[in-house]
Amino acid sequence: MESSEDEKDGNTEGCIPKELARPSEFKVDSIHFPVTVGVDEQGPFRNKNGFLSQNVLAACSFDMKFHYVLAGWEGSAPDMRVLNSALTRHRKLEVPDGKYYLVDPKYANIPGFIAPYPGVSYIQQLEFGGGFHPQDARELFNQRHSILHNVADRTFAALKERFPILMSAPSYPLATQVKLVVAACALHNYIRSEKPDDLIFKMYEQEPLLQAEDPMPPLEIEQPLGPAQKEVSDIPIGTQELEHASQIRDAIATEIWNDYTRDYAATDDVI
Repeated sequence: MESSEDEKDGNTEGCIPKELARPSEFKVDSIHFPVTVGVDEQGPFRNKNGFLSQNVLAACSFDMKFHYVLAGWEGSAPDMRVLNSALTRHRKLEVPDGKYYLVDPKYANIPGFIAPYPGVSYIQQLEFGGGFHPQDARELFNQRHSILHNVADRTFAALKERFPILMSAPSYPLATQVKLVVAACALHNYIRSEKPDDLIFKMYEQEPLLQAEDPMPPLEIEQPLGPAQKEVSDIPIGTQELEHASQIRDAIATEIWNDYTRDYAATDDVI
């Protein structure tokens, strides 16, 4: 894992524990943790909801482990800018050949990162028993995408449950507050590997995640699929690359839809 200050200071050695630096095909998401900073520094750290926070980007896997964490960005930093930093810094987030990261509606659909379709409902609802009846391939794709991406929400929830200090804006130097996030994620991974019956993980292993009452004020409540969240200006990508990324998403959506309609046709034949 890495802090944004490490690269600015030219010191990246030893910032990413090996258990957090293994790239693979996972989910990428961001979370805001409260911070305490001096009055003169508060401007950049004030997020769109008016709270002081650091913007933390993380890649996690289906087993609820962190595989890349970039902490320390100011709360006002756009998520796409933080992603660009993760992709271009010395210890960067790698996108393996032929693999893709799932990202939520905060991010654009770009090469290596598959986002849901804009302008289409994005819900975390089980297909059977939940009354969900998709009307087309895009709606089904977004529903399946949201279910898979839910692991990021559950991973963050387990992290906050175990380390409430992350939500308390402790009165430490900013560099220490950033390192707390790094240390918490590393310990999270260690416990996940060494103690599979851990109670906190058991609480959040099942999906979908049920929203529990949070004693802390809400941080960066997302406005799904808003146009401002589709900015890609922070990442230099050509028109052809964006079109190719769109074609890949369309191909996946079509395949999922064909399987879905075929399965339902088979069910009707049985009935």
